[in-house]
Amino acid sequence: MHLTKRRNVFIFLIILIFFLLLNIQSSLAVPWDSCPFGLENDPYPGECGRYIDTNQDGICDLSQPNPANSTTGIDQNTVTLNVNDEQTGGSSNSNTYIPPEEEEYSVEISGNQLKVMSINEIAQLWEINANSLLQKLKENLLLVNDYTVNSTINELRAEMHFSPSLVKITAEELKTQDNLQTNNTSVLNQANENINAQQSQEEFVTQTVIFPDYNLIPIGLITLLLYLSGKWLAAKLKIRSAKEKKFWNILLLISFIGSAGTGFILILIRDFDWFRSINFDFLFWHVEFSIAMGLIGIFHALWHVKYYWKIFPKHN
Repeated sequence: MHLTKRRNVFIFLIILIFFLLLNIQSSLAVPWDSCPFGLENDPYPGECGRYIDTNQDGICDLSQPNPANSTTGIDQNTVTLNVNDEQTGGSSNSNTYIPPEEEEYSVEISGNQLKVMSINEIAQLWEINANSLLQKLKENLLLVNDYTVNSTINELRAEMHFSPSLVKITAEELKTQDNLQTNNTSVLNQANENINAQQSQEEFVTQTVIFPDYNLIPIGLITLLLYLSGKWLAAKLKIRSAKEKKFWNILLLISFIGSAGTGFILILIRDFDWFRSINFDFLFWHVEFSIAMGLIGIFHALWHVKYYWKIFPKHN
């Protein structure tokens, strides 16, 4: 008999150590995006008492995906824009586009070829606006005659003799300006998108999930009242202790079925999207059944204190 008690104590200690190790392992590994209540981006201090924040971003790790798997973010190499200068039409060194070295905007063409080409053909070659190129040439060369985009460089040189290289320089300037404007617009749009995304994220994070009020005190009072009333009726009607315990065992079984059943349904909802279309608050009733099961379990444990006490060997 004494050997049996020692064996029970040994088994109990093994089970206890196993659960302790399991708990330590689960606490060391961050279970990203595994909130048992299905919360998303749960802000500090958390709604369920299991708040953990290893990356110090103010959001419970259980309610968000692993940031290591995220590919979103703001590119730090984005060209800097001076927004105030952009709005006022001013100029600033920070509003300067520096084209990558590997990109080439110049067009390899000889001066003789440029002479016989029209303004429109040259603009197509540099991928710029033909009217802008014509206007720029007239301003730089102080041309007064009327010309169209179909006019050739030789026609312009008839009024003012100039080197065809000036056409290439002018086209290069317009090409650079077009790329500057395009890149500034792209960067400004990207910056606006990042700001809007950040604001949306902040608004989403600041939203607090409101849990329903769980009935811990009412259920506790009702359970205690049933327990005391049962004791009084058992003493007055001389009901045997076995029947009284049988009644409470039935209640314990009902609460267990309710708690475990709704718990399994919550798992199926989260992992497989089953039962999500059912309009029923499974989480609320899972907690309610769990409260009742916990309180009845306390009474059940109190009735078997001697049994649990006998597990431990007596020391003489």
